[in-house]
Amino acid sequence: MIEESVVKTARKLMAEKVLLEKYTDELIDYHVKHLHPGRACCYIDLCMLNGKEVVRKIFFSREIYRRERDNYHRLINFEHTPKMLNNDDCSKTIITEYVGPDVRQLFSTNTERNIYLPLVKIAYNKLFSEYGLHHNDLVWKNITIKDNKAYFIDLGRVRPQLLDEDSQQILKNIQLEINNFNDLFDLNT
Repeated sequence: MIEESVVKTARKLMAEKVLLEKYTDELIDYHVKHLHPGRACCYIDLCMLNGKEVVRKIFFSREIYRRERDNYHRLINFEHTPKMLNNDDCSKTIITEYVGPDVRQLFSTNTERNIYLPLVKIAYNKLFSEYGLHHNDLVWKNITIKDNKAYFIDLGRVRPQLLDEDSQQILKNIQLEINNFNDLFDLNT
């Protein structure tokens, strides 16, 4: 039997979701489809706004919303993140441009995904060299490719400290590529 407090919490969350959807529907023209939710988000939708595809993220946690919002502001001129088009502190909503499906959706194997490592390396090197920041959640579902350019999404963990567990070994593979490049040209001697 489900505990009464669990049922009350579930009902409260559903009521909040309905209110948030109604409130944030004013920010968009219409929904296209529901995208896979992240751990920190209530949900993520692909929507249309003024004839363009956009992503709407509504957060459960105010702190995670603020971190992601602040990172979008911090990286406003960074060419490898989608542009934040709108945000609303009251509903904890961020609307960004849509920069394509994530690499995980495009390819089923890491061998196929790894063809994009050179593009990811360019973007990551710029993130660190120009801003002194690390993504810290660099997994294939947080990387998109559009117009032969890698984009980083899900910016809630971006910080100056390197905290990434590299669970999919993307950073390791970028580093291996750098090491192989240096070995090839004997740049370390």
